[in-house]
Amino acid sequence: VHNLDPNTWKSVEVVHIDIADRTQVEPGDYKADEDPALFQSVKTKRGPLGPNWKKELATDEECPKMCAYKLVTIKFKWWGLQNKVENLIQKQEKRIFTNFHRQLFCWIDKWIDLTMEDIRRMEDETQKELEAWFSCADPCTSGFCMLRCGRLEVAVSYVIKAKSEEQVLPMMNDDGFNRHMQCRITNVCVDA
Repeated sequence: VHNLDPNTWKSVEVVHIDIADRTQVEPGDYKADEDPALFQSVKTKRGPLGPNWKKELATDEECPKMCAYKLVTIKFKWWGLQNKVENLIQKQEKRIFTNFHRQLFCWIDKWIDLTMEDIRRMEDETQKELEAWFSCADPCTSGFCMLRCGRLEVAVSYVIKAKSEEQVLPMMNDDGFNRHMQCRITNVCVDA
């Protein structure tokens, strides 16, 4: 899907996310109203998802489905911290993807009736809000705050309207942290 060469595939760790498996959710992140194993859509009647939902979905030819493959590449070149930081980021990426897709499923009644025009309008509004946040002299007063860990300040900016399939999320601080850190997420969606 991501057109990786065979040598790169040797170092790839495949992480499967099961949105119905509560054991994949951090205890502090769990919300019963965002649990696909409990939720049933009023509008589509989808859900709740049982333990064999993936097998059941594969055999149901009437139900539309999509599979999202996300390739996360993390390179942290700082001697002594490389493995710890890369592992921490990888763990957080799985957490973010798991929570996001659980929410996406459970919020289906909020988005199922949106048109592409509605979605594009919302993207434009979100892009304008992000641009306003990033142009603010004091980001913390605009609702966007940097995580401060001692002298290390990390900010992640999300690009809503990607101009390509691949976006690099800058990690920055005043000490030139950007020279040492690169986090790349490639998201490819495939109709199953």
